[in-house]
Amino acid sequence: MLINSRRFNISLGMFFSSVLFCSLAFSIDTVEPETVGLSSERLNVLGQVINKAIYEDKFAGAVLLVSRFGKVAHHESYGHQNKIKNKPMQKNSLFRIYSMTKPIVSVAALILNERGKLLLTDPVHKYIPEFRDIKVFSDSSESKVSKPLRNPTIQDLLRHTSGLTYSIFGDSPVKKMYRENNTLSWDQTSDEFVKKMARIPLLHEPGTVFEYGQSTDVLARVIEVVTGKSLDVFLEENIFRPLEMKNTGYYVQEQFSERVAEQKADGNGNPRPLHRVDRVPNWIPGGHGLISTADDYWRFAQMLLGGGTFEGVRVLSPTTVSYMTSDHLGKNIDKKSLNRYSEGHGFGLGVAVRTKNGVAGWSGSAGDYYWLGIAGTNFLVSPQHGLVMIFMAQEWLTAIPNRDLMFGLIFQTITSSITN
Repeated sequence: MLINSRRFNISLGMFFSSVLFCSLAFSIDTVEPETVGLSSERLNVLGQVINKAIYEDKFAGAVLLVSRFGKVAHHESYGHQNKIKNKPMQKNSLFRIYSMTKPIVSVAALILNERGKLLLTDPVHKYIPEFRDIKVFSDSSESKVSKPLRNPTIQDLLRHTSGLTYSIFGDSPVKKMYRENNTLSWDQTSDEFVKKMARIPLLHEPGTVFEYGQSTDVLARVIEVVTGKSLDVFLEENIFRPLEMKNTGYYVQEQFSERVAEQKADGNGNPRPLHRVDRVPNWIPGGHGLISTADDYWRFAQMLLGGGTFEGVRVLSPTTVSYMTSDHLGKNIDKKSLNRYSEGHGFGLGVAVRTKNGVAGWSGSAGDYYWLGIAGTNFLVSPQHGLVMIFMAQEWLTAIPNRDLMFGLIFQTITSSITN
């Protein structure tokens, strides 16, 4: 259903196969919550909380999917997919998942690592030569640049310790340079993007500070260089098609555009559009851009919980998934920005990782991992409880409030420690 025109170049046979897949609807069978140790009554509380948030105009609508031990116990839609058009939310509504793109692209890099084509200790400049001469701001005033003590590595890109940042928050000199160079432009190519990034000094010495930024966008270009394929094609061949994620991609065909969720209206009743999804973007970023559904993203998350497999298809080895979802920051890397909104977390390779049972602002266990998208989407995996939660809404800057809302309630739905 989500077809990127770059796929047309793979082969004519594959193209027709993709169109066939896109014409098929996919539904998930659900079980009674009590059969997997969840409470129907307590799950209904989550629904009431979501409806209350919709009534309070925090977002127009949402989809919630909860599973335990690989069985979906709750999959419901709430409110409106498009309130201006009075279209109710559907379970298969399409959402811009923004930074929930990052875990998927991180898995793509780890696939290459398992195949021996990419080492996490490799310097980025092995694949993007322009990064060999990258500079770093050498003092807190950002008035002087120098050669970094070491160059960023692939692991740095995965755990956001490369020294790269984002332009959208803050007003430091380096962030201004990002804005001046329009590093988030959909019109640039991936090659043009990384050349821009290599000209801008790093904000921090590599390996010293967790700085959430465009590291995964650079990683996407590394994947393209290693494979000789555009990122979207590699994702399609190695993740989306094997996991039957038929509703995930960077572009929505016109006939399916009526399934795209939108933000609530402004104070005058006018649309507040997010980025366009009705055209093939020139740049295929690794840090954002994917469109997906709750059930598609569940298949991806369930694959991780399953140690790299889903319905008999292996994407990663169990040891790689364990490595990915372990803390990679340790004690010596500054992670104040990560824990600004909730203590007790580290960061793995593309996901936040809970490091303590307590401390955090919601229940849960050490080993839980999650990530979110800036326009209201969240996913959570709790290996100890066999739990996966996908929450999809579409409202700018609601990711953290939605995380706190849903993560704060999801664990109280567990009423039994039965095992699969």
